[in-house]
Amino acid sequence: MVRCDTRHVFAPKRWAENIEIRDNHIERAGLNYFAGETPSAIGIFHAPAENEVTEGRPNSDIRIIDNEIVDTAYTGIDINAAENVNVESNNVESPNQLNLSQRVRTGVNITDASTVSITDTHVSGTGSEIDEFGLRRNSDNIDQSNNGLTIDGRDSGSEIVSMTAFKLQFNRTVTYGNRHLAFLCRELVLIDADGENILSVDIGNTEKRIEFGSGVYHPESDEDRTWRWFGGEDDESTVYFLDVDLEQAVKLQLRGEPVEEGITGTVTISEESHNDDEISFGARETQNYTFCLR
Repeated sequence: MVRCDTRHVFAPKRWAENIEIRDNHIERAGLNYFAGETPSAIGIFHAPAENEVTEGRPNSDIRIIDNEIVDTAYTGIDINAAENVNVESNNVESPNQLNLSQRVRTGVNITDASTVSITDTHVSGTGSEIDEFGLRRNSDNIDQSNNGLTIDGRDSGSEIVSMTAFKLQFNRTVTYGNRHLAFLCRELVLIDADGENILSVDIGNTEKRIEFGSGVYHPESDEDRTWRWFGGEDDESTVYFLDVDLEQAVKLQLRGEPVEEGITGTVTISEESHNDDEISFGARETQNYTFCLR
């Protein structure tokens, strides 16, 4: 793992650059020792010091070449906060052994990155281990060629699917223990221009077409229902949708209830603010709340 972590004793705003990861055999990464929520075989990350903000994509000029990756807990190659990355001639076999819920299962992930080249890289496994070759979030200039994906022995293309962040900003949260809560969400629905449901999610259960990011807590349930709390330390919750779903949607409907009266929320999608569509969540009772996306 290439990790620039300045949260504790090191000076802030450091980064990793001009690094080559080549000719490694990596097996059972994240299974012998669980390294966080997304334990990949090769991961590039940046963790800035507390109260510090690092602009842009600090990790740069990284080459990942001729690596053999087998039986990882999560994805094989996970690229974050980086630019000028070359991924070449790698083989990823049987990733996602932990089958983490609410995640699109891939061999290669790209998040907050720019100018990434992926060539001659192959991902293989069973249908219970892989959904897509790769996944990108908030990234640009991604080039790929001569890659492959094999699922259950069948050629399944090499698409890198794209997800876009939907962010719900609350006016405030209420602190309970170490959690900062604003809205208890039971169901999430994307609706098209004809009023038809594109995606309807009981968000306490597993759904591979969305992912939950910061400000969304782990699922809870009683005998009849499931839910997740939205909120977070920054009063903001992030949900990622597949672009193919979000591009068709004109409305987002949330079903649930606020932690208390007086909670409001506004929406941002891919840095485009929808502040004119503020929703007041009203009384503490389960209702449907609708945001206009277009």
